[in-house]
Amino acid sequence: MAENTQIQWHEPLDGRWFQYKKDVFQLMIPQGSTAIDIGAHCGVFSLWFGCCVGEKGKVLAFEPNPTTYAMLEKYSGINKSLNITPYEYAITPENKKYTFHYTDSNRWGTATNGGFFNELEKKKDLVEIHTQEVEVEGVNLFDFLKEKHPEDLDKISLIKMDTEGNDKEIIKTLSPIIERCKPLLVVEAFESLSKDEIKDYFESIVNYDYLIYDISPMDNLLDCMGPLNLKEFEHNIYKVNKNGNFLCIHKDKVSEYKLPTTKKGKSCIVIAHMNEPKTHTLNLKKQLDNAIKAFDEVIFVDYNSTTPLLWEREINTNKIKHFVISPEDVQKIMTQIHPGVVEEEEISTHFNKSLAFNIGLKRTDAEVVAFADLKSVIPSTIDKDFYLRDVNTFHDLSDGINNLQIATKNLWLKIRGAEERMSDQTAIFENNKKKAELYGFYINSKVDSTVVDWEWVDNFQAFRWKGFHDYEYLVSRNHPYIGLSHIQIESQIV
Repeated sequence: MAENTQIQWHEPLDGRWFQYKKDVFQLMIPQGSTAIDIGAHCGVFSLWFGCCVGEKGKVLAFEPNPTTYAMLEKYSGINKSLNITPYEYAITPENKKYTFHYTDSNRWGTATNGGFFNELEKKKDLVEIHTQEVEVEGVNLFDFLKEKHPEDLDKISLIKMDTEGNDKEIIKTLSPIIERCKPLLVVEAFESLSKDEIKDYFESIVNYDYLIYDISPMDNLLDCMGPLNLKEFEHNIYKVNKNGNFLCIHKDKVSEYKLPTTKKGKSCIVIAHMNEPKTHTLNLKKQLDNAIKAFDEVIFVDYNSTTPLLWEREINTNKIKHFVISPEDVQKIMTQIHPGVVEEEEISTHFNKSLAFNIGLKRTDAEVVAFADLKSVIPSTIDKDFYLRDVNTFHDLSDGINNLQIATKNLWLKIRGAEERMSDQTAIFENNKKKAELYGFYINSKVDSTVVDWEWVDNFQAFRWKGFHDYEYLVSRNHPYIGLSHIQIESQIV
């Protein structure tokens, strides 16, 4: 594998940013496999893929735009060790010539892009922007591979598509490849699609038994949101992802990548409790009885606990999962993430509450998730269907005394996920209302409150893109051990 410092491209590559993306794609692309880049543009994805496949692997890159193909071909040749083979073809349902519209390179330079817009509902608007026209050669991917690369048909690990609205038509042709090796698909959230076209796009993916995850903005598996239903898929294309990337993965491979899963119609409440033996314990049985009646699953988290509260009670149900985070483990986590602040009681309390909820969120497959602490009044009934119909609203039912928040699991995941194209200051002091405005979500709140003090869960790092666009990516660098495996957490079903 080539070192980042040896890789050449037409713009300077930020080493940290390049390495970050490469590390994520390495989780998806095994060495020795074949990765396919459809709509490769100038080839930055091909460079990442080439770093992942290694000496015995291969990257096949397709780009019909004559301006950007010239750059792709040039830098594929310069970076020979990455084993990138470029082709000046479009990937299409049939093997024939097509009319390709693209933006004027005299105005846009290497940022020029294009696609096949004649069949899209917003053709008129798109053609007004993409004013240049050229006839290009289209090839069916399976037919092409069978003829030119038959040795790679069983080695395909990932297919990336970015074809300005044509991804859905390409996906419909992938059946022979999917039957062979079930590759990961990275596809574009093209915001100029109509609602009917988005529905067709969604169905073209899920009909192969694939699940869809939003891994924008920086292809972050740890903070991904999903699997998405049709309403969420549409909302993310128009409001959240906006020409970014979705990860599509066959249902048989989801557990391999430890991605979130959901069970349709299931509800869960996560109850956080900082164990103080003489505080709030008298209401414990009543609160848990209410939670058991209202929700399909109850996750009770004793954080900073010297004496696990729940284990002292006799509660006969299989609905409760109990997790304990000892003071020693809390200190380990705090020291790893925020050195020097462990002694500050307020910080510790905020962090613990966030940590407790994060543990629950990572360990439930519920479609609707609520968060509360033990001092809150937990309802004995909830209308799950109401929250499932309203997938784009975060319900903060806190009133200054009670702390109760309910939303779909996917909305929780997005509210606490990563940002992009925002200033450092905004990200550091991020709260739910700013994220709601950014992503087009609605907050139904009784009071002006933030969501579970998320500043102690999100840990941002900025990457500066110094090329044509000149903006910052802000990436959530959440440590995997937050609510995951690096600190041992005891668990008991009671």
